[in-house]
Amino acid sequence: MQLNREINGTWKNLEQVVDRLITHVVPQVLGPLEAEGRAVKPTLIHGDLWDGNIGTDFKTGEIYVFDASVYYAHNKMEIGMWRGKFNKVVSSKVYLNSYLSRMGISEPTEQFDDRNRIYSCYMLLHESACHNGSSFREEKLGPTLTMKMTIVSEDAVENEKILKNISHPPFPTTPLPLPSPPQKQENSVLEDNASQPPAPPYSHFTKTQKRLTFLLVTFAATFSPMSSFIFFPAINALSTSLHISVEKINLTITSYMIVAGIAPAVIGDMADMTGRRTVYLLTMGIYCVANVGLAVQSSWTALFVLRMLQSAGGAGA
Repeated sequence: MQLNREINGTWKNLEQVVDRLITHVVPQVLGPLEAEGRAVKPTLIHGDLWDGNIGTDFKTGEIYVFDASVYYAHNKMEIGMWRGKFNKVVSSKVYLNSYLSRMGISEPTEQFDDRNRIYSCYMLLHESACHNGSSFREEKLGPTLTMKMTIVSEDAVENEKILKNISHPPFPTTPLPLPSPPQKQENSVLEDNASQPPAPPYSHFTKTQKRLTFLLVTFAATFSPMSSFIFFPAINALSTSLHISVEKINLTITSYMIVAGIAPAVIGDMADMTGRRTVYLLTMGIYCVANVGLAVQSSWTALFVLRMLQSAGGAGA
């Protein structure tokens, strides 16, 4: 509370409520944890376990936590901050029920929710002290005042008196200076700029060059599949002309498809490193040379090698 007062200024009503919470509510709600022979075993907790400090490893799927503010406390202190509205994930009852199914509920179990409210008050008060002008200061009142039901009946009159005077003071922040009005000349410049149409996207190429480039690239994209299918009707003719079996001709088709599957991975990385224009011209040149070679070749070996070169050039083009 002292740090909160230094950061956010004095709020008398809040201090009165916190004082009564400490003197009247805490003994009734936390005292039974160590009554009738029970004892609280101090546990090292994370201390700041909220949505922003929890992540998932996208490779392994494992959940991890970070940015700990560890200290020893009752283990249920860990989940007190889950009540805060700044949590969108761990505030779900699914996580609370899963935690309690593994860790259990400390006796007396009927006071679990009241204890959890007190723990959440501590977290909100701590957050308010860490951030000047934070809304957590106001939010802290809600869970604190709901504890009034646990205050003994003889204190009810004094309690209601405090509650009636509760108000939310403005946070003591320094107002920013208002900007001076702009000069008339500046306003006229802004108006002139606003009335002008937006400039077209900058490019070195004219519209005609863009259209021709688009048509050329689209046409070149048909080379690889066309070179594959156009070969099929000539299988028997090539077998007769080269005096080899149909199986060997089919082997050139297989090699073509293998290279067509591998080449884009290599050529794509090369294009990223050296530039697409250079790689495009290189592969287009390979494709043209391979086609000329295929037209004049007279052996199966040349056919086999040139078909792979044709596939690599066509995949890059």
